[in-house]
Amino acid sequence: MTTFADLKTYVRDNYSDAVDAKSTRVYERIVDRALRRVGKVTDWSFLMDRGRVNFVAPFDTGTVALTQDSKAVTLTGGVWPTTMGTDFWHVNFAANSEVEFEVLTRTSGTVIQLDEVWPFATTASSLFTAYRREYALPTDFRKFLFGEMQETWGMDYISPAEFTDVRLSQNQSGGDPQWFTLFKQRAQFWPFPTEIRVADFLYVRWPKLLSDAGVVEGDAIDWDEHHLDLLFASLDLEVARSWGEGAPESMREAVTMYQGELREAKGADTERALTLMHYYSLSDRYPRGSRWRSEATSIP
Repeated sequence: MTTFADLKTYVRDNYSDAVDAKSTRVYERIVDRALRRVGKVTDWSFLMDRGRVNFVAPFDTGTVALTQDSKAVTLTGGVWPTTMGTDFWHVNFAANSEVEFEVLTRTSGTVIQLDEVWPFATTASSLFTAYRREYALPTDFRKFLFGEMQETWGMDYISPAEFTDVRLSQNQSGGDPQWFTLFKQRAQFWPFPTEIRVADFLYVRWPKLLSDAGVVEGDAIDWDEHHLDLLFASLDLEVARSWGEGAPESMREAVTMYQGELREAKGADTERALTLMHYYSLSDRYPRGSRWRSEATSIP
C-alpha cells in the first residue's frame, strides 16, 4: 500500500538526493501538486461519498422582549434550542417581520444574542419564528455529483445572489424548500424547512490529506493500479516542471506519459463510477416530488 513517505522517496530518487529540511518541503509540495492534479481532473469513483442534511423544525414557543439598540433577546414561556448560536439559526420578529437576524450566541436558556442590534422601539412581548435555512456540508466537500441534487431533492440550484433576491422577496416564508445555493461550505435553502426531515446526497470530496504521522486514515493511498500509475505519472510531470530544462525526463515526454495514463485510468474508472451512482442512486428510490424522508436511516 503506497504511503506519503513512499511518494516522497520516489520524488527524491528522481529529483534530488538532498535530505535537508528545505528539500523535504520541496518534495512535499511536488507530491501535493501531483495529488491535486489527479484529484481534480475528473469525478473519480474513489472520491465519491455520501452526505446528509438533517433539517430541523422552526422554533416559536413563547414570546420575546426586545430592547432598542441591544442585541439581547429574552424569551418568556419557553427555552431556546441548545444549538442556537452554533448551527446557523435565524430569527424573525412579529414586531417588525421585514428584518431577519442571525443568532450569534445562546447566552442561556432564555437569552440569545443577535448579529445586529434591534433598531426599532423597545417591545416587552413579541411573537417570533426562529428557523434554520443554512446547513454545514462535509468538511471534505468539493462539489455535488453531477445533477444529483436537483433530482434527489427536487429543488433548483440558484446562485447566491439569486438566492438572496428570492429570500428577500419572500421574507419569513417556510415550507418545502424549492431553491438551494452553496456559500462558504454551507448549503442554504428557501423556503426554510418547517419540519424535521432527512435529505441524503452524493458528492465529490477532496483527496484525503497525507502525513508521516503513522499509519492512520488518509496516510495510505489505497487506489487500484490504474490510479497509482496515473499518480506516479503526475509525480514525473511535476518533477519535470520543477527541473525545467534540466529535468531527467523531458517535459514533453512527461506530458505524453501522463496523458496516456490518464486515458487508461478514466476508461477503467467510468464503469466503476456508473455502478456506484446506480447503487447509491437516491433519485431512483426517491423520485422528484417525493424527495423527503422522515426516518433517519442509513443509505445501504
